[in-house]
Amino acid sequence: MKEFRLIQHKLIPLALFMLNIGVIHLVYLLAAYCYTPFVIPIAICSVFMTWSIVKKNKILIYLSVGAYLVVLLSNICL
Repeated sequence: MKEFRLIQHKLIPLALFMLNIGVIHLVYLLAAYCYTPFVIPIAICSVFMTWSIVKKNKILIYLSVGAYLVVLLSNICL
């Protein structure tokens, strides 16, 4: 029961929030014709995050959110 509550009430909203940021980031980059090397990793992370939300798997959610954070932080640092 605790794992269900963790996934449904904490991890799914976190993944949806990060997916929203990722999709908006991707749309902004594509609309501005700014084809940086980060467009493809952002798209892959967004698809991976969507898949983890559909599967409702705790490990997939952790991995997809972590991967997007790494891409986002590497994009900010460069």
